[in-house]
Amino acid sequence: MPRRLIWDNESGIGRGKATEPVAVFAGTLATKVVLLPPRDPESKGLVERRNQFFKTSFMPGRHFESPADFNAQFTHWLTTGRAHDQGSSGGPARGGPRSDAGLATGRAASGLA
Repeated sequence: MPRRLIWDNESGIGRGKATEPVAVFAGTLATKVVLLPPRDPESKGLVERRNQFFKTSFMPGRHFESPADFNAQFTHWLTTGRAHDQGSSGGPARGGPRSDAGLATGRAASGLA
């Protein structure tokens, strides 16, 4: 279970402070809900980059019969070493080939490597 759940500024979750049901849920999971500030896309850059990675690496050419089929395919993809860790190191999760070679160049050029 993640230590933090990072959430956009959504009224169902909370604006500035988590709603009571969300706070109870987070307490049950022993995790923290982090509500991002409104109109601040940079605050969730890592989340957006990871989502883009999944869209371009996992989604192309796939067909899903149901949400359960999506979850089964995604779980298989994640556990077979096809997904690469897109964390701060930028290295592959399980020693597989890197599909983000251009990203590493971008990090180095920006001074973030």
